[in-house]
Amino acid sequence: MLIADMMLKMKNISLAIVIGLIFSLFHIFLPALSLRLTDKTIDILLQLRGSRNVSDDMVFISIDSRDLQELNQWPMTRDYYGYLTYILQQAGARVVGIDVLFTTESSRYPEYDDDLSEFLRTSRNVCLPFFFSDLSDTYTDEKGSFMLGTGAQFPIEAFRNHIIGTGFSNLPEETIVRRYLLAASSGDTLWPSFGLELARLYRFSENSTVHISAREIVLTDGTDEITIATDAFSSVRLNHFGALDEIRSMSLIDVLQTYQNNPDQLNLQDKLVLVGFNVPGAAPMKVTPLLPSFPASLAHFTAAENILQNNFIRTPPSIVVILILFITALVTALAISSHRRGLFFIAALFVLYLVGALLLFKTRAMALPIILPAICLLSSAILLLVLQQRDKTRSEKMSHALYEEQIRKKQQLLDEAEANIQEMRSQQALLSTEAQKRLEEKQREIMQLEKELRDLHIATTGDEGAVSREYPTIIHTPSSAMVAVLQLIDKVSSDDIAVFIFGETGTGKEIIARAIHESGRRASKRFLAVNCGALPETLLESELFGHEKGAFTGATSQRKGRFELADGGTLFLDEITETSPAFQAKLLRVLQEGTFERLGSEKTLKVNVRIIAASSKNMQQRVEDELFREDLFYRLNGFPIELPPLRERKEDIPALARHFLQKHGYKSIALFSEGALDALISYRWPGNVRELENTIRRAAILAQSDNRKMIQEIDLPRPIQENVRAELSTNYQSLSDQVLETLRSLKFSHSSIVQTAQALGNKDRSTISGYLRGLVFEHLVRLDYDLDAAAASLAASREDAVIAKVRAKMNDYLSAVQSDPTSQSLYKGLPKKYHPYLQQIIVYLNENGAIR
Repeated sequence: MLIADMMLKMKNISLAIVIGLIFSLFHIFLPALSLRLTDKTIDILLQLRGSRNVSDDMVFISIDSRDLQELNQWPMTRDYYGYLTYILQQAGARVVGIDVLFTTESSRYPEYDDDLSEFLRTSRNVCLPFFFSDLSDTYTDEKGSFMLGTGAQFPIEAFRNHIIGTGFSNLPEETIVRRYLLAASSGDTLWPSFGLELARLYRFSENSTVHISAREIVLTDGTDEITIATDAFSSVRLNHFGALDEIRSMSLIDVLQTYQNNPDQLNLQDKLVLVGFNVPGAAPMKVTPLLPSFPASLAHFTAAENILQNNFIRTPPSIVVILILFITALVTALAISSHRRGLFFIAALFVLYLVGALLLFKTRAMALPIILPAICLLSSAILLLVLQQRDKTRSEKMSHALYEEQIRKKQQLLDEAEANIQEMRSQQALLSTEAQKRLEEKQREIMQLEKELRDLHIATTGDEGAVSREYPTIIHTPSSAMVAVLQLIDKVSSDDIAVFIFGETGTGKEIIARAIHESGRRASKRFLAVNCGALPETLLESELFGHEKGAFTGATSQRKGRFELADGGTLFLDEITETSPAFQAKLLRVLQEGTFERLGSEKTLKVNVRIIAASSKNMQQRVEDELFREDLFYRLNGFPIELPPLRERKEDIPALARHFLQKHGYKSIALFSEGALDALISYRWPGNVRELENTIRRAAILAQSDNRKMIQEIDLPRPIQENVRAELSTNYQSLSDQVLETLRSLKFSHSSIVQTAQALGNKDRSTISGYLRGLVFEHLVRLDYDLDAAAASLAASREDAVIAKVRAKMNDYLSAVQSDPTSQSLYKGLPKKYHPYLQQIIVYLNENGAIR
């Protein structure tokens, strides 16, 4: 078993390595698909995390539909932007970004251009965007690969001369904004994005510089710097914050009114302020993993915030992803190989991984892969389970073939031995003493062969056993003696009368007591059980009545007794006969008056408890011998119930055996051999159901250790096996004799084959049919092919109806032979000892044409 387990683990580990390698190659050589899975993973992590807080150093001024209605302006004239620039400069804003493209001069109000230009000159804190007409091609030089922008549309010269910076405002064309381009090439110049420029100007000044290279951008003023890791085309993943509610935002109207009414309240000292539109249908709107509608201006706001807080979403390098994939496949393989609940274990580990990934994302903005490892896990689990099931099926087929081969060989030996013994019996009168001994030895050989054969055949356990909804713990068959007990429980459960349960040790007295309680009107209250024979008298008194602190040595605190704890419920007193007369007197008082005192107390307590008592002794004898108080017995014996021992309910044994396998979790053991089940049924069971339960557990452990799914006679304790041998040695009868005797007793009725199969240990019906066919052929040959004589001999009855049934069966078998005497199927299912009789009948039919 250990070697087999090790080989299975090594095989699964090898397969896991292959799976990990396949997924690693997928990650490396299919980057577009892998990137798409990473995007979906980050979407999931963002949605699980939800919104996050944003620094108060950044403010968004939103120009929305209400603002446009109040101003009655669309598009807004540039004097408003000039006035807003002035207000923000007066409020102390350090940097102001206006996400509006001023690429052409105003033909209608040129004076407003002059006003805005003057405000820009005097404030010296404004950054404006520009726009590339096309940003879809790529450009590569010694610094790396970049997106190539063409058709740049800058702010008009009057504005460019007075602003402190500019950056392109192009966003990715994808519907969902996940990435943000920080730099792009235009001719020989590398341009920063609008969001990058805002962050540079806010953190440093307009005199700081931007160093752009492959996979890295550095902002510096000579003394301090910010380093940003990017992808191959200078993009980063945005760490979205959620809705506008998560940031400090104001509407344009609010800003104008606040400044007009109370300028001191408009405190924007040292803030980075971005002005943008939030007008669906009139201004660009985007989608994020957190929001279905998102002002495009906020993408630049988010990028600037991510740069300043250094909290862009990061992904682990490929080597880490590959390591995670290999670990996922290996853990899956080891869990399925080593744990009975492998899938549950894997699921628990993956949930822990998800929790860890979410915590890492929330605290470090690091997005560990989720979808690809999940697919790897599922693929590994499915493949391993399929292969495991295939190996299991193959092993079962091999075991089945081995059993079939063993059965075939044993059956062949048995047929030969029975043929020999038949011949010896026919000459029994002429046998010498030595020959008689050989006959007896042959009989013993047949008994042993039949025993071994039955221990290879799978038993069909017949009735599955009845489990009623009211009493799910009481296993029985419809014809069991327990049915009468359950009927008594139904009658007594609705009453509070005292019940006395009689029964041998191990018959389940406590289970019956609990069933009475749970089906009665006290079911919602407590059921407590006390084994009176397991405790000394002093401890039993304390257990039942309780004690006060200091009542005896060791009584360090007050303790309630079982009578007090079971108030309103049921108290089960098992082995009540093991108590002393003095204790019985105290118990009688409680039963009569419902009152008692704790040990060491003078306070009388009153309780309402239903008593169910039980004993495995002969109570009448104990009363007659004055070992048990007669008045107490009659008080307890209000409603007697006697439990049958297991030897009187043997039809329940198969159902009980299956129940104990399920109860103790032996899922791999589900079968019993005919020999094992016969042995269980024939044993007397002095320890009753408790002994049967322990026997089944022991047998299951032994079968499991041999990697078998079937319990065989060899797994049973020695006394049970010896009981089988003793029965065989005293009651030998060949299977053919048993079949014939049973069929005769059933008068060859229509259902006699089925009933015979059940009576002989739930054998297969085809086995019984095979023996009956063989007996028909044997009787025909022995009685010179006389149908009437053979039918009468086989029936062994004077009833014409019985003989007619046998003759009809004979005609059926002979018709099959006559229709195709050369068919090998005639021998299928026919015991080998009857083959010579079939051959003689075929010869007779060929020579004479028919048997009449």
